Amino acid sequence: DYDIDLDQLVPFDDPFLASSGSWGQPYADLWGIESVRAAQVWDRTRGEGVVVAVVDSGLDPDHPDIAENVWVNPGEDVDGDGVASPADYNGLDDDGNGFIDDLIGFDFANSVDVDADGFLDGPEDISDPDPFDDNGHGTHIAGTIAAVANNGIGIVGVAPRARIMALKGFPATGSGKASDLWRAVLYAAENGADVINASWSCSTPCPANPLAEESLEIIEALGAVFVTSAGNSTDDVVCRSPESR
Repeated sequence: DYDIDLDQLVPFDDPFLASSGSWGQPYADLWGIESVRAAQVWDRTRGEGVVVAVVDSGLDPDHPDIAENVWVNPGEDVDGDGVASPADYNGLDDDGNGFIDDLIGFDFANSVDVDADGFLDGPEDISDPDPFDDNGHGTHIAGTIAAVANNGIGIVGVAPRARIMALKGFPATGSGKASDLWRAVLYAAENGADVINASWSCSTPCPANPLAEESLEIIEALGAVFVTSAGNSTDDVVCRSPESR
């Protein structure tokens, strides 16, 4: 015979992990963490070494509950200290991937490939490496995924040691171009993201989306996992591509 113990939740001190009803709801504030049973694996893994690209409205990289987990592009980290500092923004494409100063990600929503060569390094191209979130949605999603654990503030993410690659495909209005979004998705796969999160879909039903489907073939060949939303509009998933794949 042998003893069996109950699983114990990791004792993080993030206040919303233990609270309920903060927004008037009759259930736990971080009910999603409970629903996916994330705490049951935190003593085994918390997302160490995993890069999650959040293709969204950008990211506030200085938010106190996510700053520690912002991905830094090693090819653009000039001084090699793993921190995105002003000195690293030198106006050069240090890693040769066609994007200048893409240190923590890139802003596809406000960049323009004027010469249409697939790169943003031409003399007339508009290149914006700063994926700052002027909408809020992207920062919210990033926190759900990888908010820092056990720092005594805010929430905890599902994978609180994963790194967030910030890719801005939406302007402040929250309505973006498919071409910008899928280029951002491809960037993520080509630049080392293990997981690509896309919490968005077509504005109207789109049962066929050739651009999305072709992009996903490339992403799958590169070995990245693509995660998308479904159900927010109460539509059957067959009305949405690539969610219906």
